[in-house]
Amino acid sequence: MKRLSIIVFALCFFAMSSLFAKELMINKEMTSALKRFNNKFVHWKTNDYSRKVHMNALERKAVPWALALDVNGDKRNDIVLDGHDDKQSMLICLISEPAGYRVEVIKETPLENPRTIKSWNDGKKEKGLNYFLWPNSQSSTSFTKAYPQQTDTSGKLLNDGVMYDYIFENAKFQEKYQVL
Repeated sequence: MKRLSIIVFALCFFAMSSLFAKELMINKEMTSALKRFNNKFVHWKTNDYSRKVHMNALERKAVPWALALDVNGDKRNDIVLDGHDDKQSMLICLISEPAGYRVEVIKETPLENPRTIKSWNDGKKEKGLNYFLWPNSQSSTSFTKAYPQQTDTSGKLLNDGVMYDYIFENAKFQEKYQVL
């Protein structure tokens, strides 16, 4: 029964992810900007994230690796993508300009294999990228990347969570953070 539940969950999640990915509308101009930036860049796959992140994305009818925003206020979609190349992990934004799109690197970190990342969710061990991306509900020029607190099976705090807010100001993303 548990196996069937997981299969049904996976099918529903991938169906919703596909629908949302189509809504992102990564067009030719965006694809061209990505190739000019780094032709080895790829977004993370949904199964690279932990189960908790999967569930959150499903509830939001989203994918965990992208956000559609309007960071520069021109009424055109700008797309935040979470991904990597063969050397590093990258959080980037495809920003609309009068003649196409440009890529703004928000954050670069050493590349890790998601299957080797272990975390705890309500006392259960999970593997995969364990952070959430969500838009700021009060401003289309910012978003949050949040790492949740983790506790073991007895409820003991293993590590504090942290929230990184990225605000687009003066044509660049500024990072602010707070420990939970």
